[in-house]
Amino acid sequence: MTMTGPADGAKSGDNAMPKDALNKPDQAASQLSGPAAPVLPSLTGAASETNRPSTNSNIGSSNSEIAVATTRSDLPSVDTKEPLAPPTPVNRPRKPTGPPSLHDLCKIGGTEFPTPRSNTVDQHMREEIKYMYMHEYADGLNKLLETQWYTTNGLDRLFANFQLQQQFAGTLELFSSTKNNNFDEYIRLPPTERKLVTELMLLPMKVANPNPGDTELQTVISRLHVLDCLLTGRVIQSSPTSLGGLPQPGMDTRQSHFWKFLGECITHATLCNPQYGVPSWSNAFDNASNALAQMKLVLDGLENRDVLYSMAVLRHLGPRHLQAIARAEGIAPDGQVERMRVAVAKKFLEDEASGAGTTQVIQRICGMLLTGLSHWQLL
Repeated sequence: MTMTGPADGAKSGDNAMPKDALNKPDQAASQLSGPAAPVLPSLTGAASETNRPSTNSNIGSSNSEIAVATTRSDLPSVDTKEPLAPPTPVNRPRKPTGPPSLHDLCKIGGTEFPTPRSNTVDQHMREEIKYMYMHEYADGLNKLLETQWYTTNGLDRLFANFQLQQQFAGTLELFSSTKNNNFDEYIRLPPTERKLVTELMLLPMKVANPNPGDTELQTVISRLHVLDCLLTGRVIQSSPTSLGGLPQPGMDTRQSHFWKFLGECITHATLCNPQYGVPSWSNAFDNASNALAQMKLVLDGLENRDVLYSMAVLRHLGPRHLQAIARAEGIAPDGQVERMRVAVAKKFLEDEASGAGTTQVIQRICGMLLTGLSHWQLL
């Protein structure tokens, strides 16, 4: 089915639909508002008549008592010339001075991997991990990065990493033990799964001594570098997905061109962000705009490209419009098209993160970008 790109406001789904049990976390997190806060007694009307201090309590005081109180020498004088002590400093968290890492984004919300019930991963749990990885995560990661590496090589790399197996097992146990009516448990699911998706996504980066002749692995690694920059706002000097650097026999030409332009857009778009000390925008804005235009020509109705393109729009045009959109400010006519593109891209990613994404990977990656926007104010 052909799908209109997100900048045009339309999207079609992939064939693989996620399991209902794993779609609940984000939907619950977006729909539930949490338990009602306890009602505190009013400060102006809660005190009883018997306990309320009388406003006439000093009427019975003698004049001598009042005189003593007003002439005591140990009371500070109003016009004393001694300097007042400085206020006690308040320890406030420092605002980040640069772009976060992927693991920094995963830490937002304070959720850690749940501890599995057992220190070992038995055969039954390994079968559950294998099933969930192959049916939920490998396919989603393949579609996101347009590769087959996670299906052909990822499972072996997963079972070679005992710590990741334990994290996977703890996450599955959290899924199975979460009750439908427990909001505190529900809100842990999306950030926990986001961390798991990130660890699984980075498996190619953990291959020791990768073979330079393994073009599939090298291609995945280069695309992971681009996605890292896209999510975190990290500055790169040159595109890791240039056509000359990574030829791969049989690769779809339009696919390779999409990733080439995405890499170029990220390179220029990060240079357009003056927050990180870049002194001049020079021609970077126009170059990034051209790369975006070329990307739009090869979206081909694929969900992953719609998502990545929308992220690139936010990174490139967001600094000029996101804050104004949040404040509902007016805009000159010549900026209306740009602002509309930013608003449509942001809404598209919000919908994908809230359950419209056809894989768990897409949902969590979109949620990661939006979390970075709201907590780190990268743009």
